Amino acid sequence: MLRFGWFWTLCHVCDALPKPQPVPQPVPQPVPVPHHGSHAGHAGAPGAHHEEEDLRLSTLSDLTKPDLWFIFLQADQNEDGKLSKLEFFNFAAHYREEIERAQYQKLSPEIDLDKDGALSKEELEKNLATWDIEGFPQELERVRNLEKEKFKIADADGNGKLEGEEIVNMYGHGVSEKVLEAEAKSVMQSKDTDKDGKLNLKEFWYDYLRPEDDHDDEEPWDRNETFHDLDGNGDGMIDLHELKIWEGGFFFIEDSIDKILQLSDKDQDGEATFKELSEAWHSIEESGVHLPLKGIIIRALGEHEADGREAEL
Repeated sequence: MLRFGWFWTLCHVCDALPKPQPVPQPVPQPVPVPHHGSHAGHAGAPGAHHEEEDLRLSTLSDLTKPDLWFIFLQADQNEDGKLSKLEFFNFAAHYREEIERAQYQKLSPEIDLDKDGALSKEELEKNLATWDIEGFPQELERVRNLEKEKFKIADADGNGKLEGEEIVNMYGHGVSEKVLEAEAKSVMQSKDTDKDGKLNLKEFWYDYLRPEDDHDDEEPWDRNETFHDLDGNGDGMIDLHELKIWEGGFFFIEDSIDKILQLSDKDQDGEATFKELSEAWHSIEESGVHLPLKGIIIRALGEHEADGREAEL
């Protein structure tokens, strides 16, 4: 079940969004190109009008029209033949959470000292004792305290040990909203030098490792533009809600979807048909705007295809 029905750009339009509905679980491999039944009449469906055609989407990768069609079917929740921004985001958030859950189903041997598959408070304390941030004792104390707070939140039954879903909630990036809020609050407190409960541009980009260096030349995006885009309510500050979006990794997913729709939405109706997406895909890959969704696309198409596809997407 998806846990996030909010993201910053749509906040400009509506203050309260409905909770996203779960995306149907994927079949083991991309479905065959449909010729009848649900979605068969979608404009531009591969194979719908031609017996033979070039199924490649782009010379830049191995992603094919049937692959994109499968993704389109999964994301088009209302089956209207178009992908809205919210539908695209729900699809991406669903599979991103699946990736996080798969990654943290098991503890690493370094932390699971007694090999029982659970994380005890004692094991966490011993692991944290091995952490070090040389020259920055205050930051080390902050991250250690944060991990302890995350453990406390994730320990739903209060037995002092994390198992199964509790482990995923603690370590899965953005899986638990309560854990994510604790992370955002910790970051806010460490950067909010004037203690007004919000971050200005300088505070937001502050890096304790290089406090006097803005290192703009090392970043692939413009800092002012990114700050402005994350500032959903336009008050010139980043509040806790907006910081949660950043810390949860949702900003880059939403930004990628924005740019994909900008490149593909030729009729400017705010949505993309399969035909629009497929025709724009070469430009999408050429520009690299799809890269934050790369792992999500691989996951949606099935793990058995990932090895051969990962280098190409």
